[in-house]
Amino acid sequence: MDRAYTAVAYSTTSGRIIYEVPLAEPPSWSARINDPGTWEITVPLGREQTLREAREWCVRWRFSIAIMYGDTVCQAGPIINFVPNENDRTLKVTGGGMWALFNQRLLHHHQWNPALNRITHSSADL
Repeated sequence: MDRAYTAVAYSTTSGRIIYEVPLAEPPSWSARINDPGTWEITVPLGREQTLREAREWCVRWRFSIAIMYGDTVCQAGPIINFVPNENDRTLKVTGGGMWALFNQRLLHHHQWNPALNRITHSSADL
């Protein structure tokens, strides 16, 4: 079995895969305990269709990227930033692990009052 890096774009809320992302070079990623982790991919923009496709899936926070090595997911999480490079016709896309999303959104009981109790208080539990 040939094991190589691949990447897919998926909906952050549903997890539905929407696009298999071509890679111009091997991705970089990090994952550690108690750390959101990061990832970075470089996508070739060789033809106009690829640029149009990239505009569909490259939306911050709405879509996420999963980097896989063979059948193992190395890192997955929301798109945080992207920067096109016109010189070599590539798109550099960066993001974080799922904890990056959890650190941006706070899920708590609707009656919890942050002025009275910390988020760790039982009144914030769902």
